Amino acid sequence: MKYWHKRVEVGSFFDLSEADQAAEWKDNDNAEELAFLIAKDGEYWNLDSFTRAESGRYDGVMSVTDTSAIGVVLSCSGESAVIQCFG
Repeated sequence: MKYWHKRVEVGSFFDLSEADQAAEWKDNDNAEELAFLIAKDGEYWNLDSFTRAESGRYDGVMSVTDTSAIGVVLSCSGESAVIQCFG
């Protein structure tokens, strides 16, 4: 897997495109209540998919495969974040 990092905005269900809203609504009945990490290119991640990390480099980690994950570091304001894929 290629390693990468992106700066993202923390947004709501309503900040997603209509197609992405429909996909999230189909997968989750309470999608309107969820927070999302949204990149400028339209790619997004459900913040609930990240497990909170009590110590270490990341505020949360989400498993991608059995040998890779995505870590998130939230800004102090909670309005933006940096995510990084690592393995």
